[in-house]
Formats: sequence, C-alpha cells, structure tokens
Amino acid sequence: MKKKIGSFILSIAMFVLVVPQAFAFGDSNSDMENWVNENENEIRENFSALGIDENVQNNLIKKLQDGKQIDSMKQANLDKALQQLDTISVGESKTLTFDDGSKILFGSEKVEDKESAIVPFISAGSYQVKSYWYMGLLNASYLTDFVIVSGANNDYIVSSHSESVSIIGGSYSNVNLSTPRKYETSSRLAYSRLYFDYSVPTGSARFNLYFHVGDNDYNTALSLNDIK
Repeated sequence: MKKKIGSFILSIAMFVLVVPQAFAFGDSNSDMENWVNENENEIRENFSALGIDENVQNNLIKKLQDGKQIDSMKQANLDKALQQLDTISVGESKTLTFDDGSKILFGSEKVEDKESAIVPFISAGSYQVKSYWYMGLLNASYLTDFVIVSGANNDYIVSSHSESVSIIGGSYSNVNLSTPRKYETSSRLAYSRLYFDYSVPTGSARFNLYFHVGDNDYNTALSLNDIK
C-alpha cells in the first residue's frame, strides 16, 4: 500500500434494478419511443459531452426507441465500471466505452486550491474537489471542501455541498448529501456521501457517491469502506 499525506479516492456504488428484457410500457414500445423523441435533443447533447459521435448516437437513440437498454445502463457493465475505481484519485478521470459506443465517465477534479499553488500530489493545505459520475441519461456530482494537515490522523472535511443531479426522462427523490464523519481517526477515514433514488424507463435504483479523505492509504472499496 502506498503511504501519502492526505491520499484519498472517489468511490461510487450503484446498484441498479434493470429490466431483464427489452423495456416496454404496456403492450408496445410506443411510450418508450415517445419518451426518447421528447428528450432526444437533451440526450444527444449529453452524449456529445461524453465524446460520442453522431453515428453512434443514432444507434443508441434507436436502441432506446426500441425499448432496449444501452450498454452503459446494464448491470454487468456497471459492475465493470465499479471495479475500475481503484485507479481513480484526485485530478483523474476514467472513461469506459462499451460495445455499443455508450460511455461512463467518472472521476474527480480539483476545483480550487485555496491556499497554495496547484501541485501534482496532495500536500498540506485547503482544497475543493468535484466528484462526478456522467452517463448521459444520469449524471451526478458534488463539491467537497477539505483540509490536509501534516502528520497522521489530522485531515478533515469542512463541508460537502453544491450537489447536482440530472436525469433525462426520469425522476429522482430523497436526495441526501451529508458528511457522516468530518474528521479522520486513527482507524477510520473521513468521508462524505451523496445518495438519491431514481427511476428511468430502463430501471430504478439508489445511487451512492462517496468521497474519502485520509492521511495514509487510498481506499479502493466499491462502496463505503472507511476502515484504514
């Protein structure tokens, strides 16, 4: 395990209840096709932001119109995405591209270095980091202000805030952003958590996005694992 002052990782856990066959409202896919047509411009705008070209977008739109899940919404591919999180640290992002060309983008970025010049590693100081998860149909992010203090077991989260949730053609509820542990201890990491319940035509789930801060090791858990 690497030893670093104030090392941390973005951890995302997403458990999706998906429909095992092509999704249809009632006896046909007409409602699904109407939903796609009503939201097509926004869907395409988000796909473009993920770097998906027009031809691939056309194919993805057609799949959705036919009531099929795009690959980025399939449970097996979400599991694959979660397994990649051990490579994500501050300032890094990772894009997964699936067989049908759909994508997942997740990571974190330093928004503001409040007291010192930006450096290529985490050093003592105050920071603000944006944690994010983008899929096109479902996007979520929030900001965390935290402080790295030289020495062991001194780092802490000031606040997590500015949560953003975007769902195309669906709904969400029970949005909750909290910091269950502001201060790290000798055995536990400080962490914040964003969660919400959502529903889209391809399924429904609770979405969780965790941010951990600590002075020793990176945490590579797929869900909350705040034990050092």
